[in-house]
Amino acid sequence: MKKLKIWSILLLMAMALPMVVACSSDSGDGDDSSVDVAKAVGSWFCIKSSDKVDGYTMDDLFVGQSVTINANGSYTSSSSSFGTSGSYQVSGNKIIVVTNSGRRFVISVSFSGNKMTWKGSGEGVTFTYVFEKEDTSFVTPPY
Repeated sequence: MKKLKIWSILLLMAMALPMVVACSSDSGDGDDSSVDVAKAVGSWFCIKSSDKVDGYTMDDLFVGQSVTINANGSYTSSSSSFGTSGSYQVSGNKIIVVTNSGRRFVISVSFSGNKMTWKGSGEGVTFTYVFEKEDTSFVTPPY
């Protein structure tokens, strides 16, 4: 039961991450900047994750999942263990994510090349996720 709770919280956090992705702080200090949602809009694939719950660290739980961040303040995720959609809003240099099940997370986002990093917390979990932007420039022709 405890594992299910932890997994659910982690997945919710992952859903929140797409919202956090909208944050932009290339300078590293991020204290005075606001989030640039335009950088976060699109589809992202998780390549590294670390979650801490009740003193336990769990690595790579969200690896392989994807999130799509929309410019209209909504997001979707491939993970069905927790809500697969939700909303976000920018507050200064933070993103506040609310999952479709009502969980709230606060996330800081940074970008480096085609990678986006989320560092956040909420609902008893702290997390760090690294996403890679999905390449949409290559389209397979229909046969």
